[in-house]
Amino acid sequence: MLIVGEEILKQNLLIDADRSHIKNSSYYLTIGAIIPVGEDAKNFDLTQPPEMLVIKPRQVAWVVSKEVFSIKSHQITALVTLRSTFTKQGLLALDVGMVDADFEGPIGSIVINFSKNDVPLSKGDEFFRVAFIEHAEVPAEFRLKRDKLTAAQYIKQRHHEIVVGFPATFLNTEVLSDEMAGKISEKVKDDILDKALVHIVKKYWLRLLVLAGLTLAAVGVAAYVLYSKFGPPLTQEDVQSIVKTWFEQNLPKQLPPKK
Repeated sequence: MLIVGEEILKQNLLIDADRSHIKNSSYYLTIGAIIPVGEDAKNFDLTQPPEMLVIKPRQVAWVVSKEVFSIKSHQITALVTLRSTFTKQGLLALDVGMVDADFEGPIGSIVINFSKNDVPLSKGDEFFRVAFIEHAEVPAEFRLKRDKLTAAQYIKQRHHEIVVGFPATFLNTEVLSDEMAGKISEKVKDDILDKALVHIVKKYWLRLLVLAGLTLAAVGVAAYVLYSKFGPPLTQEDVQSIVKTWFEQNLPKQLPPKK
């Protein structure tokens, strides 16, 4: 069963919750902090997070909720998703989802701008959408022990993780596109040449064979004339042996079928 409306406030499921953010069957979490990623993260002031950050195409940032979860019951689980307004603008949140029973602390998510446009984010924007679900009590044997973090502790922890291990952008799509286009172009070109050669051989093999024979005959006659003038004398058997040996070494053993 969903917990909706004023009941969300009465059960104190969120600290710093505001009635104006209750909409339909959900509560809209707002942005409390935006942590830049990459070189900007090293200059991030934990005590004075930016009020606004423009997420450029392919840029990554970490968004933290202003509201802090205070689910002290083992009979309530929350489901968090990115607000559809930002999804339509091309943002993707990587790690939103289930908030387990008995969880206390803010939530945050890495967001990536997959669009071609800048997406501005401001402190106080309604960013995450959360639905609270009431269910049977989670048995003690399945309960996980969780750290209870304040907003400041959570931001400090996430900031450290960002500085250590996250790039400022998600891949370099322009470079990857150029490399992929080059490889595809080479592959297509090779395939076209191979298919064209196979097509010519299959369709015109008899003509090619006749042409090759005439060419060889002309070369043979010219060679014979030159050899007869400037080389040692050859018998008829010698000439036949030379021609036979060349044909055996250079002509295919089996002709392709004609289509």
